[in-house]
Amino acid sequence: MSILIILCTLVICQEDQAELQKQEDWYVIEPPGLGVSVEMPTIPQFTEKELTGVADRERIIVRSRISLIDDGQASLTFVYHTEPKRPRNRDQVEDILNGAVTGAMAMVNGELIRQTEIFAGDHKGRDFLYRCEVSDARRQTKHQMKIQSRVVLVGQRLFSMNYIALEDRYDEEIPSRFFTSFQLVESPRGLPPRPRRGRDRELAEEK
Repeated sequence: MSILIILCTLVICQEDQAELQKQEDWYVIEPPGLGVSVEMPTIPQFTEKELTGVADRERIIVRSRISLIDDGQASLTFVYHTEPKRPRNRDQVEDILNGAVTGAMAMVNGELIRQTEIFAGDHKGRDFLYRCEVSDARRQTKHQMKIQSRVVLVGQRLFSMNYIALEDRYDEEIPSRFFTSFQLVESPRGLPPRPRRGRDRELAEEK
């Protein structure tokens, strides 16, 4: 999920992103062909990374959308990839979800605060909160970070939503809105993408 890279980006960009303004309208993000949508407070930056080097495993393409908020001192990320093999039973589903939780915290040597089981429709997932420490070599300081993540396995595809913030600026209302905005959708072919919320009046005035 590239959490470590995102954490480092947050620390480095705190000054550079000071011009970001808080927006009241959230944007509906609906990547083509996935059958899901999620809302983010700013237009996110898209990244794509190939994970290789794991013995006996096929390559994995991880796609991420990153939205910086709170003057660049926090971020929301929407991340997804396709598992090499479709899980065939409950145990395999549990293995994938447990691996996602363990792997996310292992990348940053995180300390688990809490973990709960969740569902998106009939699809199982995990919601977990943890903290970690990140070193800022440029300023020779350390930052205490707090991260809340939600992972959901839909068929063979694993989705991850993450709220990453400085611990003293953590706002639990942000991940609550972000996570609950995740929806399973079926868009009829040939129809244009849905506009972001808050645009209905603007579109009506642009006839």
